[in-house]
Amino acid sequence: MIVDGEVMETVPLKEEGLNWQTITFAKPYTGKEIALRIDSAEAGSSYDDCCIAEVEFF
Repeated sequence: MIVDGEVMETVPLKEEGLNWQTITFAKPYTGKEIALRIDSAEAGSSYDDCCIAEVEFF
């Protein structure tokens, strides 16, 4: 989680294929710009990219 250009928290994702994952951060963050960064991904057998279909913040 990057807030206003500063890395605030790193959270590993589970390798669960096409399943929905919920991430709970250690504390609430506020800022004008929020970003998620993928640091690494496992190679797939069909495609040479990484896909995130949906992101929601509450």
